[in-house]
Amino acid sequence: MDLVNVSDQQALLDSLDNERAMIMSTGLRDKFSVNEGDSITLVLNGKEVTYKIAAFQDTMLNNGSIAIISDKYFRLDTGKSNFDEIFIKTNKDPAVTAENLRKKYVRRSQYVITIADLEAENYEVNSSIFNAMEAFAYLTLIIGIFGIINNYVISFLKRKRSLAMYRSVGMSRRQIIAMLFAESMTGGIIGGLSGIAAGLMMTYAVPHLMKALGMGVPILYDPSTILGSFIIGTVITLIASVSPMLKSAKINLAGALKYE
Repeated sequence: MDLVNVSDQQALLDSLDNERAMIMSTGLRDKFSVNEGDSITLVLNGKEVTYKIAAFQDTMLNNGSIAIISDKYFRLDTGKSNFDEIFIKTNKDPAVTAENLRKKYVRRSQYVITIADLEAENYEVNSSIFNAMEAFAYLTLIIGIFGIINNYVISFLKRKRSLAMYRSVGMSRRQIIAMLFAESMTGGIIGGLSGIAAGLMMTYAVPHLMKALGMGVPILYDPSTILGSFIIGTVITLIASVSPMLKSAKINLAGALKYE
């Protein structure tokens, strides 16, 4: 009953033994859009049997693709007489208990694994997907940095003549640098806020994508990461504008005004 948070546990256990009822994972609940009290038809041992959904459990075991029924109806509907797996709850160290079981039944080719080992295996299987997503994020970041630098360089080349005109009518080098600094700061703030908004929208879609893949992975938002990304984006924009600022301060007025 550690798996299921219900008020009347005994009634739940009785329902599993007295009728074809099941405790379904929340991942399968969302996948099949069912509610407590609904019925679902399974094909077991070549025949269709209908089970009533008695409750739900929030679990990542088998990526959340799991349902619990009583051993009574499991034997009747599947035709199996023995268990494939046995779950043991112990008040001792699970790793020590697992090792003792391996030693005691060493001749029976048993497979003993702890919950910690299951979590590690599950993480290893899913890590490839998240590693690909992380690599894509870093690749996007690198492309974005080069894109910012490229945009500022091109902008400077296109505005070279205009900057020279501003200087020729009395605008000082300090004013030119201040103008470019204000532009880069504004661009960094707008870009950072836009990036955060787009990132949040994409992150909102990730749980739905994971559910479609059969992996109900919750997504948590870290305010410090969001704030840090905003600050880093603004700083990168300012750094990218340093070179155009320095070049604009040393611009050759005569040559730039004749430039076409």
